[in-house]
Amino acid sequence: MALAIALVLAFVLNRGWVSAFFSSAPFLKLSTVELEFFMVHELCIQTCNHYIHVQRWIIVLSALALAFAMTFAVRAVVRGTNALVEKRT
Repeated sequence: MALAIALVLAFVLNRGWVSAFFSSAPFLKLSTVELEFFMVHELCIQTCNHYIHVQRWIIVLSALALAFAMTFAVRAVVRGTNALVEKRT
């Protein structure tokens, strides 16, 4: 509990190595797809858990890979839809 409180305070106060680490370039790129990832991750986990019957870590890696692929697919569909709507207006 103390560690969780310390992490929350480090994020809130925006100081220290934790904030610097999560502000690095890879995490900034991942933060741009956060909503899409949140939308598809549970579906990907349930799908991989249902169809893949091997070791647990393979299911986890498969679900993560599928979630990232679906994230970028959803993002492309949203961008395409927005571009069509902008053309019509």
